[in-house]
Amino acid sequence: TEGNLEWQEWTDRAIFDDEGRIIEYQSIGKDITKRKKAEIDLLRSEEQYRQFFETNISASYITKPDGRIVACNEAFVKLFGLDSIQEALNTNIQVIYSDVQDRGQFLDLIQKERHLASYESRFRRMNGKIVDVIENISAAFDESGKLSGIFGFMVDLTELKNFEQQFHQAQKMEATVFAQGWDGAWFRRAYDDFGQPVGSLENEEGQIFIEPQGICVMAGIGIEDGRALQALDSVAQRLATPHGI
Repeated sequence: TEGNLEWQEWTDRAIFDDEGRIIEYQSIGKDITKRKKAEIDLLRSEEQYRQFFETNISASYITKPDGRIVACNEAFVKLFGLDSIQEALNTNIQVIYSDVQDRGQFLDLIQKERHLASYESRFRRMNGKIVDVIENISAAFDESGKLSGIFGFMVDLTELKNFEQQFHQAQKMEATVFAQGWDGAWFRRAYDDFGQPVGSLENEEGQIFIEPQGICVMAGIGIEDGRALQALDSVAQRLATPHGI
């Protein structure tokens, strides 16, 4: 049709007479436009995938079941502290597992599930530091059903994991303060060598000190449940004078 590019494939042969002269040509042709368009679309798709793979901000990789890395991007190189993609291709992924046994468990799971979403793994950078990641992974199988390749996209969770650990530790500390440091209307100051509270209603003198109230409030302890405000009210009631606290 007018304006459209079409592809044709022709097979030609010459017919000769007894003296070797060409007396006619025979040709058979067919329209291969659909096939050529499909090939072009495939090339474009492969190029788009290559660009997506190489420029993806997640650490992308392809490995063989034995751990050989056959492809990766710059984000993968950076994540594990490698010098180059070539160095990564010369490295077996089993080397960077925090625990090599995790690799065997992972292979069993990926063969069973074929696809894993939000799968968390722990690796070790080339400098020895631990890195926690979350992955989306797909497996490829050959005609016999045997695992032939693993495709993965990793995101670094190390900072988030560290934050979670710090947060849990802070929660434990807050719980300890409430259990051992809350005196009912303010925060105790300490415990003496005999395990007796200092800065408590139990004491004949020095029942409340300003320092633990200020420190705990500045640390955010008791803000949500009202104990911080109660402690400050106790300071105002028990320590405030016309000349200050």
